[in-house]
Amino acid sequence: MARVPGVPLITASGRPWGIPGLMARLGAAHAELHRLGSPPTGARPGKVPDNWLRLARHLTESGGCGQLAASLRKIELVQDRLEVADPVVCHGDFHPLNVLVAPGGSALHVIDWTNAGVGDRHGDIAWTLLWFEIAAAAAPRPADRVLMRVMRRRLQRAYLTGYRRVLPVDRERVQLWRPVSLLEIWSAAEASQRGFFGSEPRLPAGLTGWAARVGGP
Repeated sequence: MARVPGVPLITASGRPWGIPGLMARLGAAHAELHRLGSPPTGARPGKVPDNWLRLARHLTESGGCGQLAASLRKIELVQDRLEVADPVVCHGDFHPLNVLVAPGGSALHVIDWTNAGVGDRHGDIAWTLLWFEIAAAAAPRPADRVLMRVMRRRLQRAYLTGYRRVLPVDRERVQLWRPVSLLEIWSAAEASQRGFFGSEPRLPAGLTGWAARVGGP
């Protein structure tokens, strides 16, 4: 698949101490996306969290996912609280590997819109914050996992600082969305191990156990 030119944001610095500044830029870019609001009538993508819970529902219907099913039921009990009167476009997978720095460094390109939907921007924020935890638990290289464990909280703060330069953040709503984000990655990891995405798992086996421990009921 052809990609726009550029390198992933998290690798653009080349030095670990330059990453926090890039994460602040990531946060500001995310907020600018949310400032766009909803797409025109007739061009609306699916609603969040329905899009993000679809895989979990499919897995539970196929059986053998008791703990995941219990977590899904808990989320469905509060799903009405996740709706907002002013929904915006949510990327659904906004993180430093899906934001590319164009040659010259002046522009950012956002890729991989597979999980996009319309909903509460705080759900998008919750997913991005969770990505730093996922990277600390399941990055392919041990050195990257160590780096993310050491720097995770600092990078999360930098991202939020950049976001708040453009839009305010309601921490309580971010926490309300955290279980949905956890269930989404848990479902993806479980489906990957079951071969839903092909014969070779796309996500590390350890991610399933991590997500179950963190996101379980």
